Amino acid sequence: MVKHVLMIKLKDNAQAECEKLRDLFLTMKGRVPQVIDVEAGADFLHSDRSFDVCLYVTLESPEALEAYQQDPYHCEVVKTYVASVREKGGCGRLYRVSCGRCRAPGALRGARRFLYGRKPRLGGLAHGAEQAPRPDARGFLDFLSGSR
Repeated sequence: MVKHVLMIKLKDNAQAECEKLRDLFLTMKGRVPQVIDVEAGADFLHSDRSFDVCLYVTLESPEALEAYQQDPYHCEVVKTYVASVREKGGCGRLYRVSCGRCRAPGALRGARRFLYGRKPRLGGLAHGAEQAPRPDARGFLDFLSGSR
């Protein structure tokens, strides 16, 4: 499985604009054949460091990601609209593998490492015990783990 993650800061980050882009992202499920699942969310804090909309697309393989990048609906509708409203953005492509110890997806394990600001401690702390993430990272961690 491949996860394609995109975070966007909009020129106009009004709630209505964020929700419009989120809804557009969600239309890709069923219209873009390579997409297995789509999740999208709009930021509710609107801090200076926040991105306004986050997209999380699940694809079968790196080859499916390449085909997704060339899909007519994705290119002509979604990318065109994003280019017109985006101030800045960032993306990542995560190839998911299992953690040998807990079977947690490798991408999620790496995101947790980033969000906690350190390598998750396995010795001296029960595996899976709650560690305090960076204060600004809790919502993103919830989004990645699917608890939102």
